[in-house]
Amino acid sequence: MNLDRPLLAALHEGTVRDKVSALCKKSIAPASWTPHWFRYSHATALLLVGTSEWVASRRLGHAQVQTTLDLYGWVREDEALRAAANWKSYISAWQVGDGL
Repeated sequence: MNLDRPLLAALHEGTVRDKVSALCKKSIAPASWTPHWFRYSHATALLLVGTSEWVASRRLGHAQVQTTLDLYGWVREDEALRAAANWKSYISAWQVGDGL
């Protein structure tokens, strides 16, 4: 149980595994679903909202920031591609005066 933890603290690993297992047994979640999916989702969400790599790395418990970048660096690449794709709409609002 998590009764010994402060409010909003991370859940015990065993608690998460038990809950995921129960959801899979009740066919509420896919049979192949594991608690590790939360880790991927959390890491991806952190990086997509602009959290620095070192902060994400610490939250994930990686000893080296490079580990985080190796596993989740593609998230930042996707973000860069979206920014490049939106560049044209971004600069379309720019106006240059006739004197220039």
